[in-house]
Amino acid sequence: MRRSLEATVGVIAAVVFLSAYDHAAGQDRAGARPPHEKWANSLKPRGVPGPQLTLAGGGKALYSILLPAVPTGQDIKAAEDLAKYLRQIAD
Repeated sequence: MRRSLEATVGVIAAVVFLSAYDHAAGQDRAGARPPHEKWANSLKPRGVPGPQLTLAGGGKALYSILLPAVPTGQDIKAAEDLAKYLRQIAD
């Protein structure tokens, strides 16, 4: 369960991070330089991508954040951060 939560939080963090990057314009939203020409996503999973996942809609989260029965401080902080970013996405 804990490993699943960590993986889920990691995926959500990556999605939030990547959502700040405007691929169509080739630059980040702050107007910084375009990506390095030799850059490659070394963390891209192999295989066929799964279906699209909608995390929030209509101003509400569509999923719950689950914690282990005895969460660590890091688990709690990660869940709080994830909830904060999901609220921002949903609004």
